[in-house]
Amino acid sequence: MKYRVPLLAAAVAGMLALSAGPALATTTLDQHQTDVSGYADAWQISNMRLAQTFTTGMAGSLSRVDINADAFGGSVTFEILGATYLDTQTVNLNDSGWTQINLKTPFNVVKGTYYYLIVVPNGKISWRGVCTNPYSGGKAYVLDGSWSTIPAWATAHHATLGYCEQDFAFRTYVTTATLATPKPTKAPTAKPGKTAAAVSTSGAVSTPTATPPSTSGASDTPAASPAATDTPAPTDSPAATNVVAAATAVSAATDPGSGSASGSSGSGGSAIPIVAALGAALIVVGGGVWFLVARRRKA
Repeated sequence: MKYRVPLLAAAVAGMLALSAGPALATTTLDQHQTDVSGYADAWQISNMRLAQTFTTGMAGSLSRVDINADAFGGSVTFEILGATYLDTQTVNLNDSGWTQINLKTPFNVVKGTYYYLIVVPNGKISWRGVCTNPYSGGKAYVLDGSWSTIPAWATAHHATLGYCEQDFAFRTYVTTATLATPKPTKAPTAKPGKTAAAVSTSGAVSTPTATPPSTSGASDTPAASPAATDTPAPTDSPAATNVVAAATAVSAATDPGSGSASGSSGSGGSAIPIVAALGAALIVVGGGVWFLVARRRKA
């Protein structure tokens, strides 16, 4: 019995651990600017780079970036720059709309960190965006000898057509690990007719419970038996009967009316029977006394 409870607890813990399942990875949209109402500039400048900066809003692993750009059938080099270059790969952009870019080397980020999303065109490219500044965590830049905003570049190069984007269209995704929801498990139930206590104590031999001592003040030690009192000898005992018979004989011998006591023998002849009767009486009385003493000793 002493091993059943630990084994049952271990089994339940094992089932709960198995039902919880492994950790699941969840990819969540973090930073984004999706307005593409601005003029779609067609950039085609040698050694030019376009960039959109952003500030992370959550911790996890930066694993995916979407951009809304068109390379007119060509490929571009996609880069992420922080303190160093964190991801670099060649990407074929869709002819229109959004292109999903899964990072070759996802990296951990924390909330509030500043990064650059960079596109290096091999030819003509148009990265769509908006001419206002709806995204407060970053801006659109162009690298043409030095980094500058698009409106500042347009002013410096006397560009009169377009080139007004303040934010390019982009989306970033961060992957976090979450635990799977554990599956509910049914608690074991006892069979009908048996309770858990009955099952756990089956086969046990019951031990009689000791009765608590009485609090009434009575002593546990039985009272001593009352002392035996002297029991008077019954009057019909053999010794008493003999004493009465002897006294009767003495009385008859001394009776003056008795014929046998008178006669020529006189006083001397009558003394012998009296002495004999007294001796017999003493013997009888002594025997009675001895009988009484012996009886009291036995009692």
